[in-house]
Amino acid sequence: MNRLFFNVLGCALILFSACGKSSFNVALDNPTKENLTFEVDKKEYKLGPNENVNIEMEAGKHTLNANKNKYEFEVKEDGILNAAGSEYVLWKDVYFDRKKMDDIPADALKDDSVMIDGIKYYGEIKVFSKETPYIQKAWDYDLQTPFPDTISLNNQSFITKQKIFRKQDFIDEYNIMNGIDAEMQQLMDSVLKAKGVDLKDLNIAPSTKTEEVIKK
Repeated sequence: MNRLFFNVLGCALILFSACGKSSFNVALDNPTKENLTFEVDKKEYKLGPNENVNIEMEAGKHTLNANKNKYEFEVKEDGILNAAGSEYVLWKDVYFDRKKMDDIPADALKDDSVMIDGIKYYGEIKVFSKETPYIQKAWDYDLQTPFPDTISLNNQSFITKQKIFRKQDFIDEYNIMNGIDAEMQQLMDSVLKAKGVDLKDLNIAPSTKTEEVIKK
């Protein structure tokens, strides 16, 4: 009798685990300066310029009609619905204890780079294309939450964290982290253009640093 009860209970646990969550938190985001109208599963949504709202969506397959295109996507985790057809950027960074810098392994961050609008950005960075209808959550900080200046390391020598950005927000953050603000960026552009040079032709990010940004 006990063996049978154990088997029945075990099956019930397996079924519960397989089913998991029935709904997830999904951010509807409009990073553009225009009003955005789209349909999800034939239900219409309207977002104002730069508006971001959260809704609950059932797990499973869904359809998105936006920008005269139809997309199919599956919700298996919290995420962002890319109804505007924009690019988003996932950036991994590392927090560390200055006294334990020698303990940080070389592979804490990948020595990598990506091209965005013809400019190279260095670091462990992933770009989600305009054709990605649903971006599944793989970050610690969402679109509305900035990277904190400091965090608790819990007695560890370092911790890596990830944040998701709208494309322009990432570019602005990257430039700030590398000591370049919007005014300096405009000055650099104007000087280069006066010399007949397009910044994109240089194939480098507008920065004097060529290594991953290490948070202090």
